[in-house]
Amino acid sequence: MCFGVFLTSVIGAIVLLFQALLLAHDGLSTLGANMVSMAIGGPLTGYAIYRLLKNTQVNIYLTVFLVTATADLVTNIITSFELALAY
Repeated sequence: MCFGVFLTSVIGAIVLLFQALLLAHDGLSTLGANMVSMAIGGPLTGYAIYRLLKNTQVNIYLTVFLVTATADLVTNIITSFELALAY
């Protein structure tokens, strides 16, 4: 909502790279899958919902809730599809 899709995806990719290298969380082998679900899928969905509800009569607090809830839900759905394809 604040930065847009492109910048959020770039920031998400940097954060996931630091997480893989410095924190040893999932490592580099799952970096691509993490980037697809957390740095691309979630921000795209959240920004789409924000753009749909921005100029409507929907309260801003409800808009923020719907943006974050759908972005989180889509991130988890993409991750579950990735895990289903892996196994």
